[in-house]
Amino acid sequence: MAEEGLALAKYGVKVKNKEIADYCDDYFFSALHAWYMTKTWGMAFKGGWAEQPLEYMEAITTIESVHNEIESEESEARAKRLENQKNLKNR
Repeated sequence: MAEEGLALAKYGVKVKNKEIADYCDDYFFSALHAWYMTKTWGMAFKGGWAEQPLEYMEAITTIESVHNEIESEESEARAKRLENQKNLKNR
């Protein structure tokens, strides 16, 4: 039976479900929640981005950056798979 886990392939690491807490603490989950709520509803505090607390902005900016990186890597992988399928089909 395969162990359930989260693969962090980019870093050559596999994290088991029981180990997630070692990598993701309450601060991480709070930051992830803040990022999600910001994406859904906008900034949490009055004013524009310059009026937001620094810690809040750093957290959501970091998560957004990683999110964009993952999406870009997945998009490139998808494009490569489609290109490979197209090349195999044309042989």
